[in-house]
Amino acid sequence: MDNPPPLLAVKGEGAVFRLPAVAIVGARNASLAGIKMARMLAADLGRDGYAIVSGLARGIDTAAHQGSLSTGTVGVLAGGLDVPYPPENAGLCNDIAERGGAIVSEMPFGWQPRAQDFPRRNRLVAGMAMGLVVVEAAQRSGSLISARLANDMGRLVFAVPGSPLDPRAAGCNACSRTARRSSPKPPTSSALWRRWPAPARQGPCRSPRRRTCRQCRHPVRTSAPTCWRRSARHPSAWTKSSATPA
Repeated sequence: MDNPPPLLAVKGEGAVFRLPAVAIVGARNASLAGIKMARMLAADLGRDGYAIVSGLARGIDTAAHQGSLSTGTVGVLAGGLDVPYPPENAGLCNDIAERGGAIVSEMPFGWQPRAQDFPRRNRLVAGMAMGLVVVEAAQRSGSLISARLANDMGRLVFAVPGSPLDPRAAGCNACSRTARRSSPKPPTSSALWRRWPAPARQGPCRSPRRRTCRQCRHPVRTSAPTCWRRSARHPSAWTKSSATPA
């Protein structure tokens, strides 16, 4: 992580930080399907032994924390530890701290969150997790900032695709398209041929000269050091023989 915080204020249990973590982020004005998906993903990952990290925002973040309350979750605040934002999640912060989770902030006590503080919080969310899952993000949203930061840090980034008609899923769908474009292309036939030489062609050779294995007399490729019909290598066992073109 670039520019890590010099210290963190933590409220809750420190044992949750020993668990491998996965971050779940998404839209504030999430749909019912997105909230259900986030809660289900958080619950399933928690049962598999992962802690859930999110930003305690409305919508997807709140659903992710609620789904992992019993297994361990970490909430990252943009303001001070005593200034939960949004204010309606103050009860959720207490539940997280009392049920084995933790609330984290790099800001001093009493700090009111500003607009520029939320990207800093997103950097912590991405840096504390092994991977990040985006559930319902608009084309220009803080969730995509978290996804970009996680990718820059070398974390795994996952996106839950949605309907192409729903603007709340435009960011996730764009992430999927970008990942497909940036993924390495499958090797071409020539690249595969260079890596794994094909076995010798059967039947008469169409060239006037060919190479044969001195032991089994079967035509072999010039680039192959081993006759494909025999398991033993024949070093320096090549000989040229005449062949009638087909």
